Formats: sequence, structure tokens, C-alpha cells
Amino acid sequence: MSAAPLRVGVVGLGHIGQNILLPNLCRWPDVAVRAICDVQPYRLHVNRAKFGVARGYADAEELLDAEPLDAVFVAVPPKYTCELAIAALRRGIPVYAEKPPGLDRAEAERIAAAASAGGVPWLAAFNRRHMPVVGHIRRLLAELPPVWHATAEFNKYEPIDFPGMFGITPLEATIVHSLDMLRFLLGEVTHVQSMIRRDDSTYANGYQAALEFASGATGLLSSHWLSGARVERYSFHGHGYSLYASLPDEVVLYRDNVLASTFKPQPEPVGGVAGEQLKGYAYGFPQQMRYFLDSLRAGTMPQPAGADAVATMELVGKVAAGRLVGAL
Repeated sequence: MSAAPLRVGVVGLGHIGQNILLPNLCRWPDVAVRAICDVQPYRLHVNRAKFGVARGYADAEELLDAEPLDAVFVAVPPKYTCELAIAALRRGIPVYAEKPPGLDRAEAERIAAAASAGGVPWLAAFNRRHMPVVGHIRRLLAELPPVWHATAEFNKYEPIDFPGMFGITPLEATIVHSLDMLRFLLGEVTHVQSMIRRDDSTYANGYQAALEFASGATGLLSSHWLSGARVERYSFHGHGYSLYASLPDEVVLYRDNVLASTFKPQPEPVGGVAGEQLKGYAYGFPQQMRYFLDSLRAGTMPQPAGADAVATMELVGKVAAGRLVGAL
């Protein structure tokens, strides 16, 4: 006999909620989307009709009180994530929370404490950890000599009011992905030196940081949010090799001055559904969602959560504390 479908709710119907969470959740036959929530009535109306969801709520806590849920997916502006996650966890409802896990380390710690107090699973959704190219990088690094040096470059042209919309800067909103990925692949960071720019803007939008890892490796982060276009790429170097990755498309490995391998991801099934039918496959979204759901089925705690998520936000805080340089 097959297990009963997991009953889930989705809070927040912005880009991620409408275009990633709902389309994927509704593809899996062992998942039942019981209710959705958003403050905009139009979004509720459109998405209830599009995905066949029975109930919609304008208030998240009303949804949490009214619906018998096995999990809730939270995809709201980061300034609301902490309180919503804690509200669900205190009701014993497992939480999948889109990054970042709160505005800073303190909020991540509050979420972790609420989860720990009730023994309730939660996941800080850093989708890079589940990207096919990142999985390939991890497999390669496990077979190669230790990393000596790594670089992370993440640039974008996004002239929006980050503090007004999200309550945070681009560092906490998106560049956090690069820092979490470096931690995920190379381990803990022991020392940070950073410089911050505020170009043609009222908030910080450019970051340069030197990182030292407990492993002895060093790293560089470079990012600006008013540059020419979105580019996200990484490199890892050790004795006799250089590994270059352009996310989400390609990983190239050179060994001893020779091109050793090239990897380009091909869609594979996730939760019994063809990868081509799932939204955000190359970016790891359905794989991450499925990992969370399968962890609930298995009774295991998904990661990153707890101390792992807090450590990423602590690293973000260290980069944010750097010296302001350049245009003011």
C-alpha cells in the first residue's frame, strides 16, 4: 500500500512560489497542496485556479491554524521569513524556507532554536547545494588533491530598492548563495577580510572578500549588483589541476595542462517525474524540494538547518562588516 500524500501549504506567491514551488509540488502524485497564501487576492485567485488548490488565505497564521499540514513551504520576502518559520515550527509543522534563513545570524538562530525546541525539521533552501553542476564539482573534489585556492564571482544588474523590498542588501538576498556554496564544498571559514562599495546607490551593492578556510585553503569573493549582466562562476585549484564552473551550465577540469573532462548536466527523474517536466531543474530547485520531502518521509533532519544555516549567516555578517571603499 502506498503512503498517503504529504499535505503541504505554500506561503508566498512571488516568482519562486508561482513558478517553482507550485508547479513542482503539483507534479508529484505523493504530494497534495492543501492551501496557498498571499497578501494579494489576484495571486490567490489565479494560482488556485491554475493549480487546482482548494483553499487560499491572505493571512499565513490563519492557514497554519486551519489546515492539517505535513509541511509548509515559505517563500516570502526575507524580512518576513523568520516570524513565519517560527510560527509554523511552534505548531509542529516542518518548514522549507527559501533563503536566506532570516535577515541575519540572529534570526537564523531564532529559527534554529524553535526547530530544536520542538524537534521539528526545517530546511534553509540554498538550492546551489542541489544543482547538478555543484554535485559534479563535489564528486570531482573528493577525488582530487586538496584545494589550495578558490574563487567565486557573482555579478548581476539589478537596480531595485533591495532594502525597501526585502529589508536587506544584495549580499544577504542573493550573494549569500556563493558563500553557502563555498562552505558546502570547502568547509568552515576561519578568517574574513572584505571591502564593500556603494556605487550609484543608497545601499551596499559591491563586495570583495578574502577568505581563509579551516582546511588551509584560501578563497576570493567578487560581486557587484550594478554590473553588466548576471554571471555566476567559480574556480577551484590544487596541485596539478584547475576546475572551472559556470552555473548552471558547465564544469571544466584541467589536469597537468590538459583538458581532462567537461560536464554538462542532463535532466534525470526527480521523485519519479522526468527532469524535463520540472521547473528549475538546472538550478536544483526540484531536487532540493524532493530532498526535503523525502527527509520527512524518512524521519531524518534535512540540511542545511540549525548550526549549518547559522554558520552561513555568520559568514555573511563577517563579509558585511568589511571596510567601505570607493564611491559613497
